[in-house]
Amino acid sequence: MPMPILSELLTPFKIGYNVYVPALKKYYQIVGVDEIYKILGWDSSDMTFKKDASDPLSAGANTDYRKVDELNPPTDEFHRIIGIGINARKLHLYIKQPSGVDRLGTSQQAVGELNGIISPVDNPRPLYNFYIVNNKPPYFKCENKYTNVTVTPQLYVYGYRYKWKELETKPAEYITITVGGVQ
Repeated sequence: MPMPILSELLTPFKIGYNVYVPALKKYYQIVGVDEIYKILGWDSSDMTFKKDASDPLSAGANTDYRKVDELNPPTDEFHRIIGIGINARKLHLYIKQPSGVDRLGTSQQAVGELNGIISPVDNPRPLYNFYIVNNKPPYFKCENKYTNVTVTPQLYVYGYRYKWKELETKPAEYITITVGGVQ
């Protein structure tokens, strides 16, 4: 199967493509693809972002980093997030993804920051591309940078869900997907 070219980076990988995941040290073949579109809100009682949640975030407040289990795929899938739209101009979203342990203890690798100006709901920033595998979901932190306005955070997450099967041997051609960091 030929490797994708730059113009195909926002389109889904095709069934039959092979991928290598350094974090898992394994090769897989894509056997299915589907779209992801989720609207996640803040749930202050569970202290997480999840579907159908709609709790407000007061002016100047933030959520701290919280694991987003809603985006954690099962073991036979991986997710490729290519966009996140944010519903308020001065709502900032910070994203981290687990990266293991460093010499000072557990760390989470910074993936990036978005806000409602550069990635609004009606025109989410494309080319924001990161991968999620089982047990390595992202952590989100929202910060309301308005001085006098309470905001109900809503994050519009979209991308692709891939079914995969593990390969016994290294294929001749494959795509490397990195868990942690923006591609």
